[in-house]
Amino acid sequence: MKNSVRYDEAMYGIILLFAIAVNFSTAITSIAVGLGAAIILFRGVKFGDWPRPDRGILCVMGLYFLIQIVIAALSLEPRISFREVLGEVHRCFPLFFAMLFIKNRTHIKWILIAFMFAIIANNLYGLYQYFVLGLPRAYAFSHTPTFYGSFLLMQMPILLYMATLEFMPMWSRRAAVATGLFCMLMLFLSGTRGAWLAFVGVCLALVFFDKRFYKLGIKILGMMAVVALVCFFAVPSVHERAGTLVDPQYQSNSERILMWKSAAMIVEDYPIHGIGQNMFVWEYNMKYILPEAKERADEPGRGHTHPHNNLWKVASEGGILGLAAFLILHGYFFRRFYLLHKRERGYMMISCGMTAFLIALGLQLEGMTDTNMNQVPIMREYWLLVGMLLVSGKIVGCPARDSKGAN
Repeated sequence: MKNSVRYDEAMYGIILLFAIAVNFSTAITSIAVGLGAAIILFRGVKFGDWPRPDRGILCVMGLYFLIQIVIAALSLEPRISFREVLGEVHRCFPLFFAMLFIKNRTHIKWILIAFMFAIIANNLYGLYQYFVLGLPRAYAFSHTPTFYGSFLLMQMPILLYMATLEFMPMWSRRAAVATGLFCMLMLFLSGTRGAWLAFVGVCLALVFFDKRFYKLGIKILGMMAVVALVCFFAVPSVHERAGTLVDPQYQSNSERILMWKSAAMIVEDYPIHGIGQNMFVWEYNMKYILPEAKERADEPGRGHTHPHNNLWKVASEGGILGLAAFLILHGYFFRRFYLLHKRERGYMMISCGMTAFLIALGLQLEGMTDTNMNQVPIMREYWLLVGMLLVSGKIVGCPARDSKGAN
């Protein structure tokens, strides 16, 4: 029993480290994932105490990765594709860590507080980049401004959730509201247009998903409008980026359309299993790029690695099989979030299920113009938050209904 408690606390420490580092360093989170896997393996081998993952999630992920293995085996370059599949498995570890080793409200409280302070530090660096270094688009500690936009789309719902939790200290709830507004500002300074539109979609979903959130959704849209107007008139780069949103001649827009056409050509040639995971960069830049495209690679393996659209990425690299696997996996989680929200209605102001739903919706909406569901840092944060929210549904959700499950 003492060994079990000790290992559980060690895993909680790793999750806490992960929550702090996920916005800053892929290397640190890789170490955290490795340490966590090693602890679970050692504990299982030495004491026979193996974790028991959620059966529904285990089954749907098993089906998803079985299909991915089939696609990789049929890939134009199986070695490259199998490496990508292994990488995707690795990205899912935080989901299981959170669901298995977050045990109580104290764990949730300190993970949320640590995560909030990491967000603040990340945003402060983004502010420094924009106003002191003079960068045209803030990206903080992320690899690119579009990555930063994806992070912010995940962080604003979790901060809203944090601000409504009664067991959180009052100072942290107020800080969560202020940090959410800070994130809204940084979303505009990132210049990530797809994330701007996705955030509007998330707010509209909050308005129409549940009538209890109508006023809240309107208030958030109003705050966003105020921040947008201030940025539009006071920040030249935001003004310029906003002006390109519906301009089909703007190169970033026209190149995306051409890439989608090229992805459709790949699907026509490889309709069942696609060209294989992580093969878009080779096939598009060397074979399927259209003559009108201006952004071209100088050598094999360089250039655009994805078509700036999640669905076209999945369809071109996995065909019908890959697209079906993607829809099954994420459709399953959307259903889980919705069922969790239904159980929590009337018990929580902002439910765990609603929060997870908004996080997933934001990423998928942004994924219409930027491929984001294959990026290591983004997916690690996504799965960490999903795991924490699903287990939070059992810890802070409606006690009378927790035992019914959501599988």
